[in-house]
Amino acid sequence: MLVLPPRSRTPIRPWVTCFLDDYSRRLMGWALSARPTQATVLAALRDAMLPDPETGRFGGVPDRLFWDNGLEFLANAVTDVAVALGALPLQADAYSPHQKGKVERFNRTVEQELLSGLPFYADGPRRKNGDLYGGNGTVVDFEVFVGLFDEWVTHYNSKRKHKALDRQTPDERWLSDQSPLRIIPEQELRWLSLPSEERKVRADGIHHRRHIYMAPELQALVGEIVEVRYMPHDTTKVDIFRNGEWLATVRRQDDLSREERAQVLAERDRSRREAARELRRARSRARRQFAPITGPGAIVETTDFRTQDAADARSQERRRTLEVKARTDLLGLGEDLDAPVEDGDPESSSAEAMS
Repeated sequence: MLVLPPRSRTPIRPWVTCFLDDYSRRLMGWALSARPTQATVLAALRDAMLPDPETGRFGGVPDRLFWDNGLEFLANAVTDVAVALGALPLQADAYSPHQKGKVERFNRTVEQELLSGLPFYADGPRRKNGDLYGGNGTVVDFEVFVGLFDEWVTHYNSKRKHKALDRQTPDERWLSDQSPLRIIPEQELRWLSLPSEERKVRADGIHHRRHIYMAPELQALVGEIVEVRYMPHDTTKVDIFRNGEWLATVRRQDDLSREERAQVLAERDRSRREAARELRRARSRARRQFAPITGPGAIVETTDFRTQDAADARSQERRRTLEVKARTDLLGLGEDLDAPVEDGDPESSSAEAMS
């Protein structure tokens, strides 16, 4: 069907990615997006594995993950996450809908019970010119459609009796199985099931999705390649990983407070000074020289390094030289230049001073 995305006047067809439990046919997790991407798949997978916040049930890591040949499912990130979770990734053969018959039936249920009753349904009636007929309604906003889909999912899982489940609802079928669940903490699952991209740390931060992200922890990593993991629909912050380990959560440059900006700038100056010191050390090491070695024995270093004592001695010598140059007796003014002036004729004193 057609929906109207935010800040747009052009309707689109939204894409929904769903994870269905094979045993109970319960819809475990879903994600809506403008187009299918690996980020959408991972968001839906994370939603499927997180237990219901109200009941603490309906979640856990699956034993197997079975998907079709969509490019978003074949992305390396999706397979890597499945392997990291310990779930066996399985792929359906091309052009074999019978291998995933439960999902195909679920898709038809969505169309029959939800989409077909909404205006501008893609397979609904059309006008003479081929445009979709929306009746007297208007194109549904994307936010409204998300709410409608969420309500329908709740009804499907908890209210709708399923013929193939002996007239049980998917929730009732799920609860009838007392098999233990393997639950991963939400914070770990969030990092594990997020899409990731590699980015180079620049002097002003990390450039990602048309935003610049800054944090003090990044200033010492300028020039390095790090891993950026992010929520598909949240651009306010990203998680930074280095060598597979979490480094920091960084926020957009525009969202930083004045104090946070000052902290970033201070860390940037400190890193710049440290880099300058390291450069001086490297240049000093490059100047190291040794006496020619003609046989076994101790290695004699001949580098003329300027020690701190020598630098202090040169400083004192320079100070004495300046003191000599500043002596007033070299001007021929006598030793009593600083003596107080005696009272006398003002005019005479002025005449002597000018002579």
